[in-house]
Amino acid sequence: MNILEKYRKDNGLTYAELAERMGQKPCRVWKWCKKGISCPTSIISISELLKLEKSTVFEKMTERKEKNE
Repeated sequence: MNILEKYRKDNGLTYAELAERMGQKPCRVWKWCKKGISCPTSIISISELLKLEKSTVFEKMTERKEKNE
């Protein structure tokens, strides 16, 4: 789970409500929550919402989950 999806769940928001807070389309926010970031716009929007540095957002949204073996 990435930091944007965690924020959404912690605040009990739907994807549409989160999209409204971010000034984005719900389908775009859903994609960011489920699949991670895709462009600089997503990093900027997420960093503004979560009040985090852009570098932190990029790092957290692109980190890979390690498989448990």
